[in-house]
Amino acid sequence: MIKCLPFLLIFTISCSQPISPEQSIIEKTPPSEKIFDTPESVLWQKSSNSFYVSSIGGRPAEKDGKGWISKLDEKGKVISSKWVDGLNAPKGMGAIGNHLYVSDIDQIVEIDINKGEILRRIDIPDAAFLNDITTNTTLVLISDTGKGQIYSFDPKAGKVGVFSNSKDLSAINGLLLDGDRLIGGSIGNDTLGAMLDISLAGETKIIKAEVGKIDGIVKDEHGYLITDFRGLLLHMNDVGKIRVVEDLTQTRGLKSSADLGYNPETKLVGIPDFLGNKVIFFTIGE
Repeated sequence: MIKCLPFLLIFTISCSQPISPEQSIIEKTPPSEKIFDTPESVLWQKSSNSFYVSSIGGRPAEKDGKGWISKLDEKGKVISSKWVDGLNAPKGMGAIGNHLYVSDIDQIVEIDINKGEILRRIDIPDAAFLNDITTNTTLVLISDTGKGQIYSFDPKAGKVGVFSNSKDLSAINGLLLDGDRLIGGSIGNDTLGAMLDISLAGETKIIKAEVGKIDGIVKDEHGYLITDFRGLLLHMNDVGKIRVVEDLTQTRGLKSSADLGYNPETKLVGIPDFLGNKVIFFTIGE
């Protein structure tokens, strides 16, 4: 069996007038270094002016030590292909200050961003399949897709708890803390997943059922950019209206679209192709 090698593609969108998230123009550049293996998540981290990409390397639920994090510059160029390695199956990421938090099956891995070193691994013994992470200045929230619940982690106290186990959280995946609300998305089981509005008290409201196979969620100036794992980029406005921005399988040759990262200042978005072993970057706007 031939295994596809990972590579990086960078796309840009350029125009004389600002464009909405529903529009895009593709300008291709040659592929770069082949560094990704089952890339699951991209995170933009402002204080280090860098993107980070998690590569599972092996199987998504296997503790094999094959996973790693790559560090890229603000344009998506590789700085360090294996910036931090020795992880198992790293997925979602979030940051508080100079600390990066990574979900890893049944652990949260805390990394010193300045040093590129693992500081500690926080066990969540009851977890089944930790997936996405979102943060504010004091709190880390982690989705457990396998159990259909959300955990909380207080880095200062070192305490893990169950944030919400609402029945509406079945197959919960993408999370985004946005002020006093938590936006969530389900990847779904036998049906398509829903978009959810979750209060900081853990109460859940369905924004829209059967939207897609929801993976990543980031905030932009128009609302929220969302990846559907089937290779779709979606957009949801502040009142919950959802539309397709692009079918990335058709416009950019992706096989899938996992957890995206976004720099709101440059409008550069990074989307990992989990099944295609590559990451693409393109800008939305001027």
